[in-house]
Amino acid sequence: ASELRRRAGAVAPSAGIAGVSIPLAVTPRASRAGLGGSALRANIRPEMTVAQVRVVLVRPETPSNVGAVARIARNTGVIAIDLVAPTPWRTVDCWRTAWGATELLEQALVHARLADALASVGYVVAVSRRSADGVARDVRTVAEEIAALPDPTPVSLVFGPETSGLALDELALFGRTAFIPSHPAQPSLNLSHAVMVTAYEVFRASAPPPATPPRWSPHEEKERLLGRLQEGLHALG
Repeated sequence: ASELRRRAGAVAPSAGIAGVSIPLAVTPRASRAGLGGSALRANIRPEMTVAQVRVVLVRPETPSNVGAVARIARNTGVIAIDLVAPTPWRTVDCWRTAWGATELLEQALVHARLADALASVGYVVAVSRRSADGVARDVRTVAEEIAALPDPTPVSLVFGPETSGLALDELALFGRTAFIPSHPAQPSLNLSHAVMVTAYEVFRASAPPPATPPRWSPHEEKERLLGRLQEGLHALG
């Protein structure tokens, strides 16, 4: 078996993308808008794309987080980003962390009020460990609910500022609050990390189940197969 694996490795080089040059930094220039996007989109199966989900950042304070959220949105099929009363965010750090998703930054909508960002949305959920009514559900449960919505239902995932989160009067605007389980010694997540977990859960919940579940071969069956392959290689010389 070890000989088989060695010889197979000699004729099966690891996969890669030839001729791709990866820049060390991405700067906010229109010519960079689509950089890397086609490669990322190629890794997202169309049937798994979350077509109607938007991410709303309320008073974001760190430009690099805004850029990181844009990249996360591209990774998970989120269609757009809304910014509510942001601090100045159009910086080099913002574009650098948005590698492959700078077009989402250019298309981001900026609102003066949270109510304006949610005016035409059918399903809104705030992501926070606090809740105006004291009831918050696990983000995975909420993700499954979003995946079951009829298409096309506009959905907004709302996140508060890095240092304080959403205020109680803002949480009162929502009918739903989701929390991300975390260790009690450090329950607070970075903004972009919280967006990543939430958007990924929605993306994963939206994936169709496999048509046929995989069959796991027992060890004995694998050994017999490897033995037959090894015999075939020896026969070929």
